[in-house]
Amino acid sequence: MSIASLVPAIDLALTLHLGCRPSDSDGLRALTALLVAGGAVDVALAHLVTYLDQHPEDGEVWVDRARTVLAQAGCLEPGGPDPRPMTARIVRLLWGWDRLDDAVPVLNRALMLMPGDPGLLLTRGLLWLAISRAEEALWDFEAVLSEAPAHAAALRGRGLALVQLDRLPEARDALRAAAALVPDDPSVRGAQAHVSLALGEYADGWRHYETRWSNPSFAPSRPDYAQPLWLGKGDLTGKTILLHGEQGFGDMIQFCRYAPLVRARAARVLLRVPSPLVRLTSSLEGIEVVDAADPIDGFDCYCPLMSLPLAFNTSVATIPADVPYLRADPSRIAAWRARLRSVQGPRVGVVWAGHAGVADRATNSYDRRRSIPLGVFARMLAEPGFGFVSLQKDVSEDAGAGALADRGLTDWTPELDDFAATAALIEALDLVITVDTAVAHLAGALAKPVWILSRFDACWRWVRGISGSPWYPSARLFRQPVPGDWESVVRDVVAALRIWRETMET
Repeated sequence: MSIASLVPAIDLALTLHLGCRPSDSDGLRALTALLVAGGAVDVALAHLVTYLDQHPEDGEVWVDRARTVLAQAGCLEPGGPDPRPMTARIVRLLWGWDRLDDAVPVLNRALMLMPGDPGLLLTRGLLWLAISRAEEALWDFEAVLSEAPAHAAALRGRGLALVQLDRLPEARDALRAAAALVPDDPSVRGAQAHVSLALGEYADGWRHYETRWSNPSFAPSRPDYAQPLWLGKGDLTGKTILLHGEQGFGDMIQFCRYAPLVRARAARVLLRVPSPLVRLTSSLEGIEVVDAADPIDGFDCYCPLMSLPLAFNTSVATIPADVPYLRADPSRIAAWRARLRSVQGPRVGVVWAGHAGVADRATNSYDRRRSIPLGVFARMLAEPGFGFVSLQKDVSEDAGAGALADRGLTDWTPELDDFAATAALIEALDLVITVDTAVAHLAGALAKPVWILSRFDACWRWVRGISGSPWYPSARLFRQPVPGDWESVVRDVVAALRIWRETMET
């Protein structure tokens, strides 16, 4: 009797085994080996995925076993079956488990067997982008385009790679070519928006940005109101308008600046934001703030916050940058100042990382690029004569409270239960130094001196070629000279801190 004929029985045995002993990885390995030997590679992989759905911490089981499965099945060997279907599945699963580096050799091997295959090259290019290897990504996309110049996905990929390399005019051209082929693709139009805005071409940028609602990743924040959308054309006299908060906290902090401008046209302005922003944005004069968790009605029209620049025909020259436009509670500021007397030297609030771990791959890739490893950032914290205060809310496991204390950081973040609390602490500090997070926007909106540490492919909000910001007059930008080079940024910040302290002391 062949092993192949026993596959149904082995499949059932493995199902029962995992039902009785769900944590037995040794049994899983043994029985999946039998399934592979019987030619049931897909069945073996299905059991591995089921196991890891229940034991996500045991990622090594899947990675090691997947490689064994591939080898035993001969899927990536000369003379074996077409490697593309199995490679696609392996890469998709590894990507889902955020094991992108492990997917690279799988694709490399498949491309050795099928050199120049456009599908494999495209997938590897996207993988390179996700792990911030834009040069390699560009090579793969251009290899596809050399054979198929009108390949829309490769043009889009080329544009995204050029964005990471900060070659924005070339990126704009590639994305325009992609949009000509797939005019309704929201990912292409979204990328066009970001490039146009980064280049200061705001008219095109805001127009393209409205296509975001066609992108599935925006579905959770898409407004679904019966009232009409207002984009600046209709008369608001005597009317109530709802301003709908969307996307991240930093986005809402940045664009709530438009609420008073809307108030000048309307009888009543409602601003709907998540709970952590309710108390802070209630400092906007004449604006009624509504918690996003509460039901809403009684308005005539609405506008998403990030559509307001389009509604007001905003250019770089007309950005509403009167600061502060948000304010903290004076009594809370006084309380923090009293506590900060125990911190010696100029008091500097710091944030070194964003918030990773979300499901969206693009967001995770972005977060990896904007965050600084604590070991690198700690070189700044070692500078004597400063009182560094943590404003970092999402602390990784290797940077817990003990690790932060060892680096001389004062950490009161457990007490910062919303952005109003954080704003009060920021107001009591002398300076904020942060990567590109909501804290950067909060400090800027409060008109607090803030130094923003930016990745090489800077966000569109930070205009190229200047060290300041038209959005936040109190901001100073420190940008990576080359992708991934946080060491140079930290070195520049330390030098600037020494000069800044001298000015503080004179």
